[in-house]
Amino acid sequence: TKKQIHLLIIGIGMIFTLLSLFHTNIWFDESYSVSLATHSFSEIWRIDSHDVHPVLYYQLLHCLYLMFGENIQVYRLFSWACLSMMGIFGYTGIRKDYGEDCGLWFSFFVFFFPVNVVYAGEIRMYMLVSLLILLGTFYAIRIAKGQKNIWNHIRMVLFFVLAAYTHYYGLLAAAVVNLILLVILI
Repeated sequence: TKKQIHLLIIGIGMIFTLLSLFHTNIWFDESYSVSLATHSFSEIWRIDSHDVHPVLYYQLLHCLYLMFGENIQVYRLFSWACLSMMGIFGYTGIRKDYGEDCGLWFSFFVFFFPVNVVYAGEIRMYMLVSLLILLGTFYAIRIAKGQKNIWNHIRMVLFFVLAAYTHYYGLLAAAVVNLILLVILI
């Protein structure tokens, strides 16, 4: 059945994107993330105030640092987990609202789109911001369709605020989606 095929795609996609994570090479931007994660929460705010990226991702990496120490694989697994949650959301959210075919293809492209395969293994905030924008946009679309449940509003705002504190692309994407939602509601 399509549900079984969908679950198979998710399983294969998770394994496929996991395979490239187990190396210790890091490039310059990743070294910045790793270095910043070792500082205290307040130091991260102070240091990162001179950078263009908001602090949420680095704060979350610091939480991982507190739990597991400076562990490159754990940091990479965090990005992979964000990608995996996006792929699983194709089964849980997208399939429910848009049908089995749409959910299946969504999960397929999440796991096998080349840039996602690369970012799933990087110690950078791109998978986290993608996940947050996906979730915020999902609830914005529900609101645009007339599902004005207060929880849709709360979730949308929460995910967009978190995205804005993850990367300036998240702020820009959230602003565009909210502008489109405003136009639709007017």
